[in-house]
Amino acid sequence: MQKLIHCIDASITAMIALPNKSNKWDIFAISKVHGMGKADYNKKVFDFDFIEVVPLNTSSGLSYVCLNKDNKWGLLELKYNDTIQCEWKLIADFIYDDMDSMLQELKSKKNEMYYDRLLPLKTVKLLLPGGEFNWLINFVLNQPDLDFQTGKNKSDSWISIYRGTTCLLKIHGRLNGYKISVDKKYRTLYPEFYDNPTSLNFEILISKIGTYKNELGKNTLTHYYDNQKEGFYQNLISRRYGIEGKMDDPFVIIDKEVVIGYLNTSAKNGIIDSIRKKYQTALDELQKIEKFPSKLNEFKFGNEFDFLALDSNGKIIIIELKDGSDTKKIYLSPFQIYTYCDIYNEYISRNKDEFEKVILDMIKQKQELGILNSKWVVPNKIVGIRAALVIGGKYSNAAKTNYQKVIKVINKYPIETYECDKNGQLVEIQLLP
Repeated sequence: MQKLIHCIDASITAMIALPNKSNKWDIFAISKVHGMGKADYNKKVFDFDFIEVVPLNTSSGLSYVCLNKDNKWGLLELKYNDTIQCEWKLIADFIYDDMDSMLQELKSKKNEMYYDRLLPLKTVKLLLPGGEFNWLINFVLNQPDLDFQTGKNKSDSWISIYRGTTCLLKIHGRLNGYKISVDKKYRTLYPEFYDNPTSLNFEILISKIGTYKNELGKNTLTHYYDNQKEGFYQNLISRRYGIEGKMDDPFVIIDKEVVIGYLNTSAKNGIIDSIRKKYQTALDELQKIEKFPSKLNEFKFGNEFDFLALDSNGKIIIIELKDGSDTKKIYLSPFQIYTYCDIYNEYISRNKDEFEKVILDMIKQKQELGILNSKWVVPNKIVGIRAALVIGGKYSNAAKTNYQKVIKVINKYPIETYECDKNGQLVEIQLLP
């Protein structure tokens, strides 16, 4: 009798468990594929055997196997990696007295992280035909310097209109209507718009922002877009692969200024600190390079990255945007990008099914609202992660040469690199030799 172990719906299973002469179980992985649903399983996964093997198979791309070794339970994880073999790792050591307590603890661990910006109906209906803010769809589409951002946390949900990194309007969905919040300086500039939000009043607000002068005669309200730095390019990219997207685009922007939520501060610090520690050796090595900028350990970055996207093949893209004039942030960006990818890989390993459903539902919801192209074909599942750096504007040779040094020291999978043109189109570039 054999036990089959798999994480996708395929004609060939990834592993098998076979009884041995000691009345225990050995686990074998694929050693050779013959085709036509046949394979050899001569590759022993562990150099020890098990009292009991309990596969928890799924076809979602993520499965688990409960293993009893010397009357202690541990857990094996299988993850789809574009091959029928799947990748695997032990995610729980053999320390548990029973299988149920092990699974319960891991379930609690799963709940330490969450991500869900799918809008509830009370907020969605504000943008639907007949809703109070349905007019915003065409208004934003026809204003090339504006863009949507939607969001949700455990207690609130909202629709925001941004110009660069400046929020001009934030609408919170309520069961009996909505609530508007905005920075005081914009409400003071033209309160009529926030008291009576119409397309005409929005046009007047934008006009007043454009002609505003403070006591020194400077316009401080347009700076974070008109300076054509990071906020300017963030708007361009978000519109180009969002509300202005095309049906044959290679990817769509799902979310921007993206953060993972955590159960509490302790869980957040534990997860992020353990990931950042992996890159400490690389930071130390860079400090030894002659003429390389010092004090790298003082360089801090947050838990938020610029864009979460999905490509047409079902791969998540973690995108970090840097202004071309910010040399240091460009060449240190791999530390950020790899950390963000590790955080999302950690989250997906705990919540694969939920994450996949939320992402695909978010795209479909935005298509229904008209802020993503409705003809873009949504993949059926998520199959991996890509990492990308986008540079807006001209960058220096120092950014390129130091970036090469950082990549060499970290020595991980490649990061895709792009420039953003004035239309928001991403154009691939080579920062590595």
